[in-house]
Amino acid sequence: MVYDGPMAMLDTLRASQQLQNAGIEAGHADALVSTFSEGFGERLATRDELHAEIGDVRAELRSTEARLLAEIEGVRTELKHEIASVRAELQQTEERLLGQMHQLENRLMRWMVATFLAGMGIAAAIAAAIVQVVG
Repeated sequence: MVYDGPMAMLDTLRASQQLQNAGIEAGHADALVSTFSEGFGERLATRDELHAEIGDVRAELRSTEARLLAEIEGVRTELKHEIASVRAELQQTEERLLGQMHQLENRLMRWMVATFLAGMGIAAAIAAAIVQVVG
């Protein structure tokens, strides 16, 4: 509950009279009102106190938000660096693999040319042998 000051909290005389009008003995009514008045007085905050607390909570929330935003930005920066590092590593791996593929391609071409030439030499030798036998 919120009250604007001690008088707004509870009009004890009025409350006691209302209880007496409802049939409660005057001593009991006064005791009840006194007990409630003391209890409410210890537990209720004024509007100014609530506004001050709300202001403190808002300031703490802004501070927490700023700290979290800074942490998020730090993580974002770390991720950007990590992604750039992974991309560079992938680029290097791709270049290395392309170089190895070109080397293998060159070796394969040499073997194919050598095999072709050897085959041509064998075919020429066979043709020469056939010409000698026939001729």
